[in-house]
Amino acid sequence: MTVLEMCLLLGDLMNDDTDTTTGEGNEWTAAKKVRFLSRAQERFCALVVNDALTELEVTKSVSAMTSSGFAFSGLGSSLKYFRYVNAKNTTDNVFFTKIESGQVGQTDNSLAAGEDDDPLCYIYKNTFFPIFTSANRDVDIWYIKRPPDLVVSSPSGSQVSTSEINPMYHWHIVSLAEAWMKSATKEFENASALIKTAFDEINLINANYKVLEKSNE
Repeated sequence: MTVLEMCLLLGDLMNDDTDTTTGEGNEWTAAKKVRFLSRAQERFCALVVNDALTELEVTKSVSAMTSSGFAFSGLGSSLKYFRYVNAKNTTDNVFFTKIESGQVGQTDNSLAAGEDDDPLCYIYKNTFFPIFTSANRDVDIWYIKRPPDLVVSSPSGSQVSTSEINPMYHWHIVSLAEAWMKSATKEFENASALIKTAFDEINLINANYKVLEKSNE
């Protein structure tokens, strides 16, 4: 669905007569609908597994990386870091094992000492840090980018007029937006039921991917 189509669907769900060319409604402006849709999109991304967001997956290649790592803050506005997926030391052709930042520096933790052929990594303050023996290794980092801002028409910069998330999940984004719009109008009972349904469906999405993952082992 385009963002306009999402706005039209929201208009139907909210009983708000909506202009089919602008998304403007009698009760809800297009801008307000888009704000709720954007919030719902980000929430959806935060709740589903990485495999459901492959359309947002990006590979960042960094040459001669040192222990100083790579700051995701240096990425362009259309490639902002959202969540880590995987990383590979391409110089030695081995994948990293991610550890928690709290494990770094634990002298009694042998798992926190990376080698060139068994490198470790961690994310701290929006920065990717490698742990390996040698410096200057080429590294590929796979991550989920932040979903682009939505707009009904005339996108500019990092904006899009069609969500980049898999189209089969656009309905889930609309459902979440509807729930929060119901809450905003103090229809708390309806909002609560809608949110529960949306979260149940998201849990089902995640469960299905886990089943697929096990079947491929």
